[in-house]
Amino acid sequence: MARFYLPPDAWSGSPALTGDEARHLSQVLRGKAGERITVFDGRGRRAAATVKGVSKDHIPLELGEPVISASTGPAIILAQAIPKGKNMDFIVQKAVELGVSAIQPLVTANTIVQPGEGKSEKWRRVALEACKQCGQDTLPEIAEPMPYAQWISLPSGGDDVGLIASLAPGARPFRDILRGGDTPRSVTYLVGPEGDFTAPGALIALLGLLLAVGLQARKVPGAILWAILLATVAGIPFGVTHLPEQWISLPHSVAPLLGKVDLIGAINIAFLPFLFIFFASEFFSTMGTTLAVGGEAGLLDEHGNMKHINRPFMVDSVAAALGPPTRAARAR
Repeated sequence: MARFYLPPDAWSGSPALTGDEARHLSQVLRGKAGERITVFDGRGRRAAATVKGVSKDHIPLELGEPVISASTGPAIILAQAIPKGKNMDFIVQKAVELGVSAIQPLVTANTIVQPGEGKSEKWRRVALEACKQCGQDTLPEIAEPMPYAQWISLPSGGDDVGLIASLAPGARPFRDILRGGDTPRSVTYLVGPEGDFTAPGALIALLGLLLAVGLQARKVPGAILWAILLATVAGIPFGVTHLPEQWISLPHSVAPLLGKVDLIGAINIAFLPFLFIFFASEFFSTMGTTLAVGGEAGLLDEHGNMKHINRPFMVDSVAAALGPPTRAARAR
């Protein structure tokens, strides 16, 4: 039998299909008086019904004995970051088929498409059609889109369980988390957008940039160094940065690599592009740092030149030459 939505407040008195549901039965399906259909209220109740008469916008019904669908587990709440295109329609449809109780569309930092006016109403129509097609008697509540930061700050019940869909290494399957223990009242699944949720590393980097700009604008001495230090400390709780295992350590032996240079292999023409890249990056890095620090220290003349500029270049060259073998020896 065809299924139709009959709102909960229309079951008492003189039940009748109205609006879109009535037009669908009368004009699309060409329903007739005496025809048998199934109605549901979106809250787990359904009943067989007999059509008493047919008109364009009003179809009176005679309801049979209602049947209440038994709940088989906790309420499932899907907090879904809005994807681009019509993917949200597909997500709503499949969520209804899986028995989701509520859907909260979210706008995150990586959300590509901003939801326009009327989107929620469209998703509610998609959910209703999915209920009618798949036989679900519970119509999930679809809330208005909400910024992720606002949603995450809302209070939740003490029995709620929150899960984040993740492909990160070490992520545990949902069934392993929910297996055992008391059954929660509700389970919230949080699913990110196409670009996933903003990584903590990106947020910490943005924080460091904003701190550097703000401190420099206030002419704080050592603004960049302070910004690096504060961003480093802020990243520790998120696992972006880590405290060193040792604060003081002696250099490791360079004996395993000392003198082991392949001069013939180094002059291979295939290595020239890499040598140029390394040279250019080292040269401009040293030049920029030297002139910037020299300017702050007042070591530049009226033409912007620095006396004995070859000395910092020599120090940097020695460090660049000795650093890699020392690091490699330490890794061994």
